[in-house]
Amino acid sequence: MKQKRMLLCFFTILLICCKKEEALVSVLTHLSVRESPNKNSPVIKKLYNNEKIFIIEETNKFEFVDDVYGQYVKIEDSTGTKGYVFDAFLVPEKFADKFRDKNICLVLSVGGSNGIAHLGALKAINYLNLSPNCVYGNSMGAFVGSLYAKYPRGDHQYIYSNLMELYIKRMTQMKYEAAESNGLLGGLALAFINPFLGIAGGMLIADNSARSIDEKNLDNFESFLDNYFNQSLIEDLPIKYATSHFQKNGQGVDLIINKRGNLAHAISGSISNPYIFKLNNNSRIDPGIDRSASTPISDACSTFKPDIIIGINVSGKKAIYEESLSCKVLVIDLNYQIPNDSEIILGKGNEYETLIKKAFSESLYKIKEESKKLE
Repeated sequence: MKQKRMLLCFFTILLICCKKEEALVSVLTHLSVRESPNKNSPVIKKLYNNEKIFIIEETNKFEFVDDVYGQYVKIEDSTGTKGYVFDAFLVPEKFADKFRDKNICLVLSVGGSNGIAHLGALKAINYLNLSPNCVYGNSMGAFVGSLYAKYPRGDHQYIYSNLMELYIKRMTQMKYEAAESNGLLGGLALAFINPFLGIAGGMLIADNSARSIDEKNLDNFESFLDNYFNQSLIEDLPIKYATSHFQKNGQGVDLIINKRGNLAHAISGSISNPYIFKLNNNSRIDPGIDRSASTPISDACSTFKPDIIIGINVSGKKAIYEESLSCKVLVIDLNYQIPNDSEIILGKGNEYETLIKKAFSESLYKIKEESKKLE
């Protein structure tokens, strides 16, 4: 009888141990271990990035913590300390195993101002310790994707808002310089005819010169990007990158895939949208006109031939691709209503911050859920 009890205890302990699931902490600062599954519960200790823990049980108590959705789970760390942590910042070992030693391609869709949500998705990709080998983006996805390809582990939210701030400052400076230079020269010329004409005409010329410098002019934006990226070539980026646009050809259009050459020029072609920019050259067209190019999963698969594609779709339409692709595909749909898109596009305001937080939270959860398809 005593032996049977001992065997029963042994198998019970073994069963409990087998239920433990390894996971890694994935945070920028720290993750609090609490006495109970509640964000107001006392903190037992703090865990730091890449610490290994064991998940003992799930509580199914889902909530938002710091705008991120998840549940509290009971864990045990390497010292034997037990407590509760928020699982949104844990990467289960079985999740990591699915992507280990795999070539991963990140695909970013078109989406206009909704494309800002890509910044939240990039944050989630980094939090999950995923390391895409390549990125293929179209339209707004081309722009945001270029920031990832150029600065893979950067703070892309800050990089984007800083870039847009610098662009507006540069355009303002150019307006001032054009007004000052042309207004002065024009005023002096007219002053030889009539002093009053010199003053009035100079002011008018200055005003017209300033108006000619338009931040919505795509050529101005391309020139700024080229300087910002230090004339970077696509083939020199730390992460493989591609984007596409349509090129007018008679009465039709041809799809042009850019995976070499000047980075800023490639982005410019892909964001050639007359609803956003003033186009001096309308021979290049934003790929958003075509459903399959809106979320370019098929093009990414044929271009880079990765093992896994993670497609972030903010277009508001279902991603279209061949089911027979050699790449395994995970699609993360993020759809938002944006009331003030001009502020968001400029990387400013509370709505910009809120959209990125929502996209980050949703992407964290959905990427984990979609990864179950890889089993």
